[in-house]
Amino acid sequence: MIYSLSDLQRTEALLVFAHAYAGGATCGHYSGGSHLVLTRPFTAGRLKRSTGDALCKPHAKFWGLEPNLERDPAAATCKRCKEIAGRLNLLGTDASKHGT
Repeated sequence: MIYSLSDLQRTEALLVFAHAYAGGATCGHYSGGSHLVLTRPFTAGRLKRSTGDALCKPHAKFWGLEPNLERDPAAATCKRCKEIAGRLNLLGTDASKHGT
């Protein structure tokens, strides 16, 4: 299922799971990794991200990034996303606790 930015904003979670498809994916072969995507704009020090951006880099830097609201964000495989989420204590929190 494909989710829009408004779908992301309606969820209470601050982070959701998203799969990033690798560029040049062919029919029947989809590679790539999974990331932690923000459901709200977020700022922490020099880190500034918009709704729909992954923690590791902005949405525009991905070839394809599809959020999946049914998957557990802890299942993401991106080491950089997990490192940032861990450092900022973001996994398992809801958006109301982070008002930026």
